[in-house]
Amino acid sequence: MKSNFEPVKDLNFTRRKLPHYQSTRTCYFVTSHCSMGVILSPEERDIVLSAIKFLDDKKYDLLTAVVMPDHIHLLIIPHPKNDDSEFSLSEIMHSIKSYTAHQCKRKIWQHESFDKTVRNNDEFVTFASYIFNNPMKKGLVAEGEDYKWFYVFNNKLEYI
Repeated sequence: MKSNFEPVKDLNFTRRKLPHYQSTRTCYFVTSHCSMGVILSPEERDIVLSAIKFLDDKKYDLLTAVVMPDHIHLLIIPHPKNDDSEFSLSEIMHSIKSYTAHQCKRKIWQHESFDKTVRNNDEFVTFASYIFNNPMKKGLVAEGEDYKWFYVFNNKLEYI
């Protein structure tokens, strides 16, 4: 299968507790966990998924996402912000976390998210499958497509 991923042009590195690497027009697998003991209600999962979908085509291309009771997974490609930069993963996650915590009227998220660069099509398929299968693996549904808080945007799957 031919790879549609862009070569690394610019690479930025940041670190809080975890290392974070970001390069231009790269696909990322991002996971963010709820704070200790926080379980998202169905209504809160609706809010989180709506926020994730709202930012699609504004700050990133959303390829797929799942909102679990205690964490989220995303496959995204950040959008350009201006001529010389694009939205950082920390900006993107701050937008999602801040908005959803405000809407849910409580602290929800751990401060830091885990992100991994998707390096090729095989990794993309691995991460997309992981996202799709996560609700089944956790025993929440029998079939992945039956999970209400799973999202895939089929028109963007040309990235595969």
